[in-house]
Amino acid sequence: MIQSVLLADDDTQLRGFFALFLRSNGWQVAEAGTGTEALKTFRTAAVKPALVVLDIRMHNDGLSTCRTFKTDTFIAKHRPKIAILSGADRGKYGPLAQRVGADMLLSKPITPQELHVKLKRLLNQSPSALEEKRAHRLDPVVKRAVSMAMLFQVPPSGRHGDPNQANLAIALDNTCRILREQYGPRCSIKKIDDHAVLLLYVEHQGNMATVNRRAQNVLARLDHLDHCEQAAQLDNKRCCFSGISLEALTRLASNPSLPVVVAHLKSMIRQNLRSGQRGTLTAVERFYDQVD
Repeated sequence: MIQSVLLADDDTQLRGFFALFLRSNGWQVAEAGTGTEALKTFRTAAVKPALVVLDIRMHNDGLSTCRTFKTDTFIAKHRPKIAILSGADRGKYGPLAQRVGADMLLSKPITPQELHVKLKRLLNQSPSALEEKRAHRLDPVVKRAVSMAMLFQVPPSGRHGDPNQANLAIALDNTCRILREQYGPRCSIKKIDDHAVLLLYVEHQGNMATVNRRAQNVLARLDHLDHCEQAAQLDNKRCCFSGISLEALTRLASNPSLPVVVAHLKSMIRQNLRSGQRGTLTAVERFYDQVD
C-alpha cells in the first residue's frame, strides 16, 4: 500500500517539518492550511491520499472538515482514514472526534517519529478494527523534545586513485551504521552524496547539550575508521557535523524542503572548516559551537 497522506494544519512551520520528515521516510505528502483547502486538495488529487491528518483548531474547524470527509458522497469511492491532532482538552474533544468519524485522535505535542509510527499503524488497520477502536481514546502525551536535522561529513579523498578513495564508500556505510547504533532504530538516515549523511531524529532529553554530546560521540567513533585516519594523516582533514533544531529550521524557511535543509547544513560545515571547528548546532537565536 502506498504511504500517502494529506496534512492539514494552519501552523505552516510545524506542518512543514512533519512533511519533511514523512517524505524522508517514503511518504507521499500533500499539504493544506485550512479545512476548505484540504477538501479541495483531496478532491482534485489524481491519486487520493489514503490518510488525512487534521488539526482540530485550524481555520474552518478540523471537526467539521472531518465530518465532511466522512459523509461527502463525492468522496465515497476514496474515503480516507482520518487522524485528528489535538492539543486541547481530552475529555471534551475525544467524544466529539468520535462522533464526526475520526479514526485516530493524537495529542499534541507529538514528534515527527511518533506521527510516522502512528500513521503507519492507522494505514495498516482494517475498517473492522477501526470500528472497534474508535478515536475516543487519546494516545499518550509525548514529553517535550527537540527535533533535529544533522549532517555528518567524512573527509573526501584528496587524490583520485588513492587508497583513501577506495575506503570512502566503506567509511560512509560505517557512518550510517554508527548513527543507527547511536540514535536508535527510529531515527531517519539518508546518504546525501559520497561523503555526507543526513540524520533526522528527536532528542527526548530536550536540551542541546545532550544533542552535542551524542554528536561528539559519533565523531570520536568516526575518527577511528581507516579512511578518516588516513585523511587526517595525509591531508589533515577530519570528520565534522552540523545540526539545526526544528524551531531554527522553520525560521530558515516556512516550508523547508530537503534540499534547503541540506544546503544550509553544508553551509554550516563550510564555516566550520574555515574556522577550524568540527561541529556547530543551531537553535532558536542561539548558537552552540564546539571548537576542536
